[in-house]
Amino acid sequence: MSLRGLFDPMRVPVLSEHDRKLMEQMYEVEKAGRNRILSTKPHSVERRNAMAEMYTEIFRLMPENSDRNRVVSRSRDAEKIVELCRPQRILEIGAGNGQLSVALAELGCSVQAIDLVADSRWEQIPNVCFRTGEFLDMEFSEKFDLIIMDNVLEHIPPGDFELTIRRVYDLLCPDGRFLAYVPNPITGPHDSTQYFIERGQPAQGAHFNEKRFRDLRRILSGFGFRSFHTSLFRYTGIRVLPWSPIWCITASSAERLCEFFPAKWRSNPFFGIFNGFVPRMIVAKK
Repeated sequence: MSLRGLFDPMRVPVLSEHDRKLMEQMYEVEKAGRNRILSTKPHSVERRNAMAEMYTEIFRLMPENSDRNRVVSRSRDAEKIVELCRPQRILEIGAGNGQLSVALAELGCSVQAIDLVADSRWEQIPNVCFRTGEFLDMEFSEKFDLIIMDNVLEHIPPGDFELTIRRVYDLLCPDGRFLAYVPNPITGPHDSTQYFIERGQPAQGAHFNEKRFRDLRRILSGFGFRSFHTSLFRYTGIRVLPWSPIWCITASSAERLCEFFPAKWRSNPFFGIFNGFVPRMIVAKK
């Protein structure tokens, strides 16, 4: 089995012997890195260095067919994002291989993209401004209509998490939007620990902040965000499922209903369709 889709929230796949050894290495790297990171002060040089070293090692362990390394078109996702708010200036935090930023730029958006660890393919992408470094340390000369964190917030440790949300809010234009895709712990954990601990337990690896939708909504409200939207099934390429505040109600209800079931049931393939309604994406307006 390849590592493609290893972190599928619907289920925990059975690993081959090769993949299990690889995941064991990654699990040890994440646990050690997590402990080191949590021993440092928020927004410190020591923490920044610890995070960069952990992710450099994690990315080294990832094979060519992993999600970060595969080049997959994100044009459909980009179309749905542009449909949401028609942004002109976009910042993507945690850009990875840059494919979402590329797709947004191809639609005419001005895109800046940053990540703690650079990707070698950035040099081949002329229409996106890529930068390497810690978001909290960077200076920006403009405000943004949209800031995206796609599978990133969960990687930010306590202390830095709150500072990050405040900085995102400050960098948005009036009525600008923040889009975050965050693994939901109801179907977790979603980092490498999912293979070594019981379902329903808190993540113990590189995910510091897997959040329930209602908790993330409350946190963002506390920083001044409003007018929340979501879209079922990630970016929802299906036209009949548009961005809507109504889905927030539906998704929150599904989230609460899902919690009534034992954690081990939530990874059952027969539960997968229902899991699709467990919210993982949130859009909030400044």
